[in-house]
Amino acid sequence: MRISREFEINDEYICTVDTLRETEWDSIVMMFKDATINQTWAWASTMSKKTSNLVIKRNGSIVAAAMLRIITLPIANIGIAYIGAGPMWRLRDKDDDIGILQHLIHALKEEYVAYRGLFLRISLNIFDNYSEYDRIISVFEKENYHRKNLNAQTLFLNLNQSLEQIRKSFHSDWRYCLTKAEKNDMQVYQGNDEKSFITFRSIYKEMISRKKYDDPTNFDKYEQVYRALPDSLRPTIIICESEGVPAAGAIVSTVGETAIIWLIATGNKGIKCNAAYLVQWEVIKMLKQLDLSVYDLAGCSPEKNYDTYRFKYKMIGKEPIVYSQIGVMEACENPVSRIVFNLGMYTQNFLHLFKKLIHK
Repeated sequence: MRISREFEINDEYICTVDTLRETEWDSIVMMFKDATINQTWAWASTMSKKTSNLVIKRNGSIVAAAMLRIITLPIANIGIAYIGAGPMWRLRDKDDDIGILQHLIHALKEEYVAYRGLFLRISLNIFDNYSEYDRIISVFEKENYHRKNLNAQTLFLNLNQSLEQIRKSFHSDWRYCLTKAEKNDMQVYQGNDEKSFITFRSIYKEMISRKKYDDPTNFDKYEQVYRALPDSLRPTIIICESEGVPAAGAIVSTVGETAIIWLIATGNKGIKCNAAYLVQWEVIKMLKQLDLSVYDLAGCSPEKNYDTYRFKYKMIGKEPIVYSQIGVMEACENPVSRIVFNLGMYTQNFLHLFKKLIHK
């Protein structure tokens, strides 16, 4: 059962915990330029049976917020509190204030580590291209968080240039494939309705069947999230058809100031006509219309998927830069919760390895 409470951080800042309903939370998410789908109510409640929300107010105004997924043992109040691609502290139309972040992570530790006795894990959506990268690390160190580097990397496309300049910046191979795609007389449309999602799902399942991924995305969970999101937070779907057949598609989130590829897929028909290139070009044009400045291509791993890595790498330009995530910040004072977390990670890794072995 959710128990709300409020506590004072200092004379200026107050923290409230679990006092909001879903519609209220959705409005708060829209206040932040560092918002992501992972911080929405729909995502957290779909991915975890138990959630918690925390809000920081300064002189009565909301300045920071975090949605957490909670996993606890039924026999005792021990377990894990997890923040994915968050928390949110960079307000729209305001300069970034590291002081707000410091009060936020202090309150998170106070609530979930000291008060609830949980293992707190924060996976920040911050990469080493952010100007305050070193200061953020320092803030977490001052609050006695332990930083764990998971080597997560991504590529960013700079949208602060004209479409002509962006197109010229593509690697010549990528630009050539895009030109070929444009000559194939394909149809492209976008939407965020049920029909568009069903069409994308058919393309995605066709791709999974063809590539035989060892560990594909849990698409059913993504579908639940998509349907649960309000229109204001729902990603946009772009579909490319060739001769009336769905060939490729992308689902792109534009919740915060950075657009993020949520899911992308190319069907069997799309391979022959370079549909993936046309889809990404249409995504870029859409993001330019929305006046967004950065497009996050959501990961790049030559070890896990070389073809996708090469596609993204050449899309960024002739000399793309791969950026690394700041890492995961952890805090725990309860040794039992730490044991539960470590055991859970060990079991997860073991089951993943076992699954790969039996499919060889």
